[in-house]
Amino acid sequence: MLFIVRDPRDIVVSWVDFVYHSAAYPRMRKWNAYLRSAGSAAHPDDASRITSTLLSLPRSGIKKFMSWLDSPACLTVKFEELYSELAIDDVARSSFPVLHRICDYLGLPRKTAAELDVLGRGLTSSGRGRKVGIYKERMTPHHFDLLRSEAFQELVVEFGYEPTPLHTPARTNGAARRLASRLSRSLRGGAIRRQAAEAGGSASTE
Repeated sequence: MLFIVRDPRDIVVSWVDFVYHSAAYPRMRKWNAYLRSAGSAAHPDDASRITSTLLSLPRSGIKKFMSWLDSPACLTVKFEELYSELAIDDVARSSFPVLHRICDYLGLPRKTAAELDVLGRGLTSSGRGRKVGIYKERMTPHHFDLLRSEAFQELVVEFGYEPTPLHTPARTNGAARRLASRLSRSLRGGAIRRQAAEAGGSASTE
């Protein structure tokens, strides 16, 4: 058994892109086409689709695979590590530790990433350039709050990834921007008051 794990936070975005944007999903089954239509009506924008998927992933049955992580009958590799090797644009490179470990495990001849040429060829491929850490670009502060729930943090940690921090860069940057804005307004107000004092009049800073 070969088990490829992926950061659950990226799985959320990948699933949203597959269900709502891929040509393959509605063609696989008539029910899929119906689900896309119904889902689009209920969740018309990217943010609401991410929210819905984020909430449903812990209840999807994904926890059933946790026992595979340490199973002696299963080879577990991380998607991110395998992808980093497959995406290497260097035909002269011959060292592919993760890829060759998979080949050896499955009893297949070792091949280079260029020889395999598999990126972007799967039915579930989104065509999106960035595959790793995409959730950081697509998720809002509200999504990060949901990621910190115990149910989702458990998925992240059990599958071998760093938990979502209590304070994300996006939130910190937002606070910094708000502080800078207040400081800027204060400085402008002070300048206006000084000008008014020098002119012997008064001015409003509202």
